[in-house]
Amino acid sequence: MRLIIDAGHGYDTPGKRSPILDIFGIAMNEWEFNSGVAHQLQKLCVDEGIKHKLTSTSIGDLSLTARAKAANAYIRLSKEKAYFVSIHANAFGDGVTFNDVHGVETLYNKDLPFALIMQKNLSTYNLKSRGVKQRGDLYLLKNVNCPSVLVECGFMTNLTDLANLMTYTYKVFCAKAILASVKEYHSGGLSV
Repeated sequence: MRLIIDAGHGYDTPGKRSPILDIFGIAMNEWEFNSGVAHQLQKLCVDEGIKHKLTSTSIGDLSLTARAKAANAYIRLSKEKAYFVSIHANAFGDGVTFNDVHGVETLYNKDLPFALIMQKNLSTYNLKSRGVKQRGDLYLLKNVNCPSVLVECGFMTNLTDLANLMTYTYKVFCAKAILASVKEYHSGGLSV
C-alpha cells in the first residue's frame, strides 16, 4: 500500500485564510492546517512503515497539474495499490466575516466507498458531518490515477470549527482518521 498526501494550497494562495480573529490582525492561513495534518500523517506512515509521498514539501503553491503529475509518477513506481488524499479547510461566504456554516465533508469523483469510509472516520470528532459530495469537476480527483478523495476538515469561516482547526490535537486526530480510513478501504472494509 502507498499513500499520496496532498497538503492542499500553498502558503501564498490568495484567499485561503480565515477572517481576522482579533484587533492584532491575526488570521489562520489554510496552509497552516493542511500542512500540519500532512506532516502528522507523514509521521504516522513512517511509524507504521507505510510507503508514502507528499505531493509538495514546499511552502509555495504547486499547480494542480504538477501535483497530479507527482502523484501519478509515484503510483507508477510500484504495483502496490496507491491512495490519494488532498487535505483542506473549507470556507463559506465573503471570507471577511464569520458565519454559521460548519462541519466536515469528503469530496470524491469515482471512489464513493473510499469517501464514505473517510467521512465516517472524520465525523467521529465533535464537528458536524456534511456528508460526501461527488465532484467530478475537481482536477485532482479527475486526474490522479488511483482511489482519491479531498477532505474538507472544517470551516475557517466558522469560529467553532476554526478553534478546532488551529489545535495540534485536531490536526493529529485528522491525520489518524485519514490513515485509518485508507487502511480500512485498502483491507476491503466497506462497513459504512
